Amino acid sequence: MMKYLIILTYICAFQVQAFQCPNDSTLVKYTSKFYDKVTNFCQRNIDGKLVKDGPELITNKKGKVLEKNFYSNGIKTNNTQKINEVSKTDICTEYHDLIFNKIRDIESETNQKVERTISKYDNGRCLAYPMKRLMFVTKGTPYILNFKFRSNCFIQGRLDAKFNKNLSSKLSLKNFQNFDSLELNYKWHKNIVNNLISFTLSINKGVFIDTEDNLKISFSYVQTHTVDLQKILMTHGYQGIFPKEPKFKLISVNNKTCY
Repeated sequence: MMKYLIILTYICAFQVQAFQCPNDSTLVKYTSKFYDKVTNFCQRNIDGKLVKDGPELITNKKGKVLEKNFYSNGIKTNNTQKINEVSKTDICTEYHDLIFNKIRDIESETNQKVERTISKYDNGRCLAYPMKRLMFVTKGTPYILNFKFRSNCFIQGRLDAKFNKNLSSKLSLKNFQNFDSLELNYKWHKNIVNNLISFTLSINKGVFIDTEDNLKISFSYVQTHTVDLQKILMTHGYQGIFPKEPKFKLISVNNKTCY
């Protein structure tokens, strides 16, 4: 989203199963290129032919459930009990994928390369405080990030950069599916070992809000970056920051617990 909150940007999405398939079936996900539809279903091989066997869930790309079905050896059944056994985490799975995809979309507009996380060449994107960011990472000097909607920046509001403080923020969003705001409770941490700085953004709770559809999606997130101090100073902040694999957890969708 923004290069410091968009530490979210280096997420590597992991597969989460929408529901449990029978032991001899495989979960398959199909996203339509032409319609607002995502289908998750169970499939297995019977005498060399692939057939549906187990639950099937059809949603739109926002995660709204359109249809639930249950198949037995390729034949759709009207067994209501089986259909209703489709896990409550189905909608969580769909929103998980959607949020990751939109974050990556924003990342493509704000960061051309990982090395530009701190860069003087970010005018027109979400951040334009390269020297303040450099001082924050290297010396721990606090500063305020003020964001305004621009052609390549889809957020507006304030984010505080301050180490070892419990912080909160509410940001406005545009062109981010139907989400219009993002609430954050977060904390920055910093460590220095052998001339290598590491800084971590811990979002204890973030909430994406879609006012029109009365939708709230909450998550937690932890992302650590390491900084090569010599390299970052020699390149004036252009290079020298390396992300580690983040930890992401989708907490709930409209107060329905996901994981």
